[in-house]
Amino acid sequence: MSSPESVLLVGASAAGLSTAEALRRLGYQGRLTLLAAEPRLPYDRPPLSKQVLAGSWEPSRAQLRTQAQWEALEAEFVRGEPAVALNVAERVVTTASGQVLHGDVLVIATGLTPRQLSGHGGHGGRDGRDGQGGVAGLAGVHVLRTLDDALALRAHLTASPHTRPTASLRVHPAASADLAAFVHPAGCADLAASAQAHGLPSPAAEVTIAEGDPEQRRFVAVYREAGEVTGVLGWNMPKQVRLLRQQFLRSWQTASPLTPA
Repeated sequence: MSSPESVLLVGASAAGLSTAEALRRLGYQGRLTLLAAEPRLPYDRPPLSKQVLAGSWEPSRAQLRTQAQWEALEAEFVRGEPAVALNVAERVVTTASGQVLHGDVLVIATGLTPRQLSGHGGHGGRDGRDGQGGVAGLAGVHVLRTLDDALALRAHLTASPHTRPTASLRVHPAASADLAAFVHPAGCADLAASAQAHGLPSPAAEVTIAEGDPEQRRFVAVYREAGEVTGVLGWNMPKQVRLLRQQFLRSWQTASPLTPA
């Protein structure tokens, strides 16, 4: 079997890059084309919701390879061109701008697309975003998939004190003044690592500290409405949250666990 003259990789993030590097490492000398939906050099995605969002990394640090490493692949890199159509029989991919790319072999490595909220997919762009990392038509609601999304969310969370959000991120810090004071101003990376929530900790509930001390950044808060426990929220005390959840589990037959965003 002869080697194909060309390989088209649709998707130029970790999977597409690894495939291209493996082909070159195994001696493939044909034409390589990598098609990327984003205009940026490919980057690693896990740091977007952690180091990049928290501000401990500059965006460039998340890049998967340097410009020199990309050039060493001797591949054509088509950036900022989302694929919108595939003709399997002809092995042809069409991009959003109408560009047509062909490969003797096609590799689909596009990853996933986040599901948009119902009723808001037709505003602000093809994917329902507002062009600034948020969801069009929903103030303060963000999708976190791309580097631009992470930077937009970080900018929103580190806005001036007059505009900085003090609630949501699924766990409602506005339900308790004590808890609100400990939401990290640089983003939800600290929140995701520190908070545990179960039941329905509503902002309207009466909040009491069951264990720990908010001043020490270690506590468990119990939420009650009409005398019934409706939720438990902990900060840096996962074991105690688990025990209280088990204690009140019978009261939550219709409640769903919440996960910090």
